[in-house]
Amino acid sequence: MLNRQSGDQSSDEESTGNERLRSSRQALRRSSSRAASALKIEVAPYDQSRAPTPAASLSRGARVVRVNVPWSGSTPPPKFPSNYVSNTKYNVFTFLPKNLFEQFRRVANSYFLMICILTQTPVSPQNGYPFLVALLFVLLVNMVREAYEDLKRYRSDKRINNRPAQVCRAGKFITITWKEVVVGDLVQVKRDEEFPADVVLLSSSSPSGACYIETANLDGESNLKSRQSLPETKYLADETQLSSYAAVLECEAPNAQLYKFDSSICPVGAASARPLGPDQFLIRVRDPVLPPLSSVARPLGPDQFL
Repeated sequence: MLNRQSGDQSSDEESTGNERLRSSRQALRRSSSRAASALKIEVAPYDQSRAPTPAASLSRGARVVRVNVPWSGSTPPPKFPSNYVSNTKYNVFTFLPKNLFEQFRRVANSYFLMICILTQTPVSPQNGYPFLVALLFVLLVNMVREAYEDLKRYRSDKRINNRPAQVCRAGKFITITWKEVVVGDLVQVKRDEEFPADVVLLSSSSPSGACYIETANLDGESNLKSRQSLPETKYLADETQLSSYAAVLECEAPNAQLYKFDSSICPVGAASARPLGPDQFLIRVRDPVLPPLSSVARPLGPDQFL
């Protein structure tokens, strides 16, 4: 009798445990289905129409240059920096205060200035004039040296800014100075001449549209490098064709990358734009005999239209 009751009790406990296990499995199944439905909502298909195009990604901070395309009245032309080169540190009005500020940033000059001030007080047992004369002599010598070096930079900048350049304006080539070259000009560079600015190669006197440049001052390599114009622009060979050529060029903002150039050019009336890369980009590199920022490069191939 006792064994039968214990057996019934154990069977009841077993059935109770099975029901609990079954209910827990059902609850787990329901929670899994809810999680799966929530997951489906979270990973809904992405709308490809909202994906940015390469042109849109390039337009962030890009520069738009129009060649023989006038700007409309509602769209004012952008203001680009001039091609004027200036490496000078001072001018007539800022030379004295700026030079004194830079000299007294040095600890030694500031120390001797404090000594001169202290020696001029009544409590000082020494005469402060020898210290003052020595300090003034050092400051004067430094001023003369800075003025001479800045004068050499000014003369070098003046020589570079007044170099002649051939540009196509109003249907004919005219001679202007480097500082007068503006963004969007069509520049003609002949053999052994230097680039007046960073330019894009449109055509050359070679039938293949190729030219050769030397970049020894840029990367130390003395061998000539080949640059190739686009097939759509290599036919531009005279003033008539250049004056009638109209296009819109979009390029990335200025950066320090020498071997990367993301740009595109779209001739007026064309269905799509053509990409431009480093093969069409000619950099105005630095000449070691000139101060920084007065960068030049020497094209050694045929005449180019840029």
